[in-house]
Amino acid sequence: MFPILTFLLSFSAQFLLAVKSEERDLFKLQREGVSLLLDLPELVLIKGGEEISSLLQEKGVSYQVLDEIEPGYEYYLIWEPAEIERGEVLFANPSFSLIKLREGDLPSFSFRAEGVYRIPLTPISPSAEIKYQKPIFDTLIQEMVNKVSSDTIFNLVQRLQNFRTRYSSTDSARACANFLKERLLASRLDSVFFQRFRPDFAPNVVGIKRGNEPDSVYLVICGHFDSYSNYNPLEFAPGADDNASGSVGVLEAVRILRDYNFNRNLRFILFSGEEEGLLGSFYYCSLAKYVTGDSIIGAINIDMVAYTLQNRDSASIIGKPSNPNCEPLVDYFIECANLYTNLKCQRRVMDRPRSDHASFNRFGYLAIHIRENLNLNNPYYHTPGDTIGGGFNDLNFVTEVIKASLATVASLAQPITTPIKEVSFRNFPQPDFKSNFLFYNVFGQRLNKDPSVPGIYFWIKKGEKKFRKIVKF
Repeated sequence: MFPILTFLLSFSAQFLLAVKSEERDLFKLQREGVSLLLDLPELVLIKGGEEISSLLQEKGVSYQVLDEIEPGYEYYLIWEPAEIERGEVLFANPSFSLIKLREGDLPSFSFRAEGVYRIPLTPISPSAEIKYQKPIFDTLIQEMVNKVSSDTIFNLVQRLQNFRTRYSSTDSARACANFLKERLLASRLDSVFFQRFRPDFAPNVVGIKRGNEPDSVYLVICGHFDSYSNYNPLEFAPGADDNASGSVGVLEAVRILRDYNFNRNLRFILFSGEEEGLLGSFYYCSLAKYVTGDSIIGAINIDMVAYTLQNRDSASIIGKPSNPNCEPLVDYFIECANLYTNLKCQRRVMDRPRSDHASFNRFGYLAIHIRENLNLNNPYYHTPGDTIGGGFNDLNFVTEVIKASLATVASLAQPITTPIKEVSFRNFPQPDFKSNFLFYNVFGQRLNKDPSVPGIYFWIKKGEKKFRKIVKF
């Protein structure tokens, strides 16, 4: 237990404080004006000075002062660090270490960093709970899902792997960003643009498909395209699983969903800077929250979805239990996977800020992480062996993941169907009807003769593409 500190902190200085997790009511503390920075079972961080320490003491909350916050320094969670070469360790357990670093020192580290997490010094923004209605099977969404192509996925992963490295600060990463932007432009989206957040890093790539709602209200499907290798990331970091697999999921969603209309707006985002601390997604979400005031209905983040083993071939669907509560979005995804795909899902409601969904969560937006099974470790992760046939070993699995992700986004976006013109007939009047038209029943079966039994039928004129509906009575 942390002791209840009795001394007063400097009134002007700001400190990083660790709160004893089982003794706090996070929402209550937030309502009292406490700036919550990190919410993990093992570590809860808040920021404050004398007034916050007085409040915590008044409430009887145990806390520990970890550090005085100074300009020019940053804080990171580093998972399973192989070697701490610089900086100061402020907190450590078997899973991760909390490190204080000078700005710009992170690239000098040698670590196995699965989405190393930079702790922003802006507070978590609590958001109103979003309720999703249970998805209902829609033949139009099934049509979209059936268009997902394993061949297209394979070829695009190969193309991204061929950049050799997509490490955020390299020319190859910038070339990859240009390639991704061209793909989105060729898809005839309503808007495609670069979002630059650091002059030395490749930019985020953003595509927009507009619906009927205001532009600031939208859904997101995203993945990071940058890569890392513990061998020589500047020269060779192929990143087929991490995260060409997720990037291609976004590209497949663009390719298919562009041809349909939706009530809600869609954003397709390919982030850079994930491997350096979720930098690209943090920048995007901070602008969405504080500059443009966006209302993000939900975000599906696809990251590492191409490696399986026998009996470890389910996808982990990961979402926070609070701040914000992403459990409804986790359940919605699993429902869509069950309705439209053969994907097996592992439900994981837990705090795990190791990918870009955490940036959305940081600013109060519901977002979930879709990834390969948490109960296995890809031995090629962050190595030169993360290639097709190595880190990427299950094309069928990644195809099913992309199908489920597309189905979830399409379902939440509310597809708009084009009504089929309906005509009622007792008898078909034209004598040449049979020779000029093709008839189908409601099961999609072509009829060999004119419909004679009362019912609903569909017909199409030879040489045309538009179907018409007939009600025969």
